[in-house]
Amino acid sequence: MEKLSLIFAFLFFYIAILPALNCKPVDVVVDFQFPLGVRYEEVHVEKNSHLVGWLTLTEFGYEELQLTLELRLPEGFELASSSLGYTKTGYTYSLKRTVKETIPLTWSFIVKTPDEIGVFPVNLTVILEHQGEVVYSETFSRILFLGLKPKYSASISVKAPCNPDGSFDARMCTGVFVVEEFSENPILYFLGLMRKYTSLIGFSRIDVDLGDNASLLPVTLEVTLSSVSGEPAEGITLVHPGFESEGAEAKSSLSIYVKADEKGRVSAVVPLIALKDLDELEGDYRLKIRVRRLGS
Repeated sequence: MEKLSLIFAFLFFYIAILPALNCKPVDVVVDFQFPLGVRYEEVHVEKNSHLVGWLTLTEFGYEELQLTLELRLPEGFELASSSLGYTKTGYTYSLKRTVKETIPLTWSFIVKTPDEIGVFPVNLTVILEHQGEVVYSETFSRILFLGLKPKYSASISVKAPCNPDGSFDARMCTGVFVVEEFSENPILYFLGLMRKYTSLIGFSRIDVDLGDNASLLPVTLEVTLSSVSGEPAEGITLVHPGFESEGAEAKSSLSIYVKADEKGRVSAVVPLIALKDLDELEGDYRLKIRVRRLGS
């Protein structure tokens, strides 16, 4: 009789711990930005516009998991572009992938909004499964206010040249850069073994005032350097750590993603970098600045 009780106790113990062995905890790190740079739920966007979305997912705990993404858009919205393949049922877009432990999965996409005014919900559900059993499920939501907020008027000014930190002397901000060529290695230059060379032309400071109603508004500054005739400037690049260039070939343009301060003001410092001899770059140039609400 004692032996029989021992057997039943063992069976009860085995059955009780079996689910825990098959379904161990999983840590999931998800970064969902929609529109790009926005991680909060309610956001004002423009109607009839294109919104960029970005998802990064990393799981810790399983060597391999099956991932399902379900993006549910309101009627009239459209998934215009996707970096990953998907299937569509009505206004729901589904993606299935296998994810490996500690290896991030990224998904970028573009959603086209309709030419309507209203409040629209967008939901993204993330599901992770192990051998057919769900180990993680979470829904991320956005409430999009389309065309319900008045457009902002931007006052833009440029201070050039300026110092690298953005400070400037108003008497020197004439828009004229005077650059003297120098050699990276003056000894080799004087020996005739190296020509003169310079890369940094100078810095320009861009100030944008969007007004008090644009407090803490995330915006995109699109900066383009062109010749007087309107053609992209050749031999000069706009670069800055942390900024994203608009394509590998478009070195004369730059997109800057920033957030306005509490008074709706934005400032950015843009360097001018020479890619050719200065003699070839002498002349007049135009700096074009376009301000857009982030995600529009």
